[in-house]
Amino acid sequence: MNEGRPAPYASHPLPACPFSAFSSKSKSESGLLQGPLPQTPTLPSTIQIVYSFNDETMIYGKVLPGPVVNLKQFKDIVSWHVNGQNARYFFKRQLADIGEFFDELGCDHDTLPFWAPGTVVGRVEGVGPKP
Repeated sequence: MNEGRPAPYASHPLPACPFSAFSSKSKSESGLLQGPLPQTPTLPSTIQIVYSFNDETMIYGKVLPGPVVNLKQFKDIVSWHVNGQNARYFFKRQLADIGEFFDELGCDHDTLPFWAPGTVVGRVEGVGPKP
């Protein structure tokens, strides 16, 4: 009856994927896990946010639950001072190649960068005097 037709897929077993949970080999048998497991950094349960407006000398602070904070959460914190103005949001970072700099973020879902473990340093620019 099946003359000239290829055999059904079930008769051609697929090779086991070494990354699959259904693989017959364990990960250590397949050579994927050798030596000690790498240490994963622990994420902070709270995040200290330190921020200022324009070039003011006054620095403000707030503690939020961690492990990450996004720009929308930061905007909610500073909304008392921004008051609907077109503000720009900068966050202090450090890269090995160039050193310290302020990185501008604009999307509400952007995750704020840590300056130090569990600490974010931000600056809001373009905000006029408090009404």
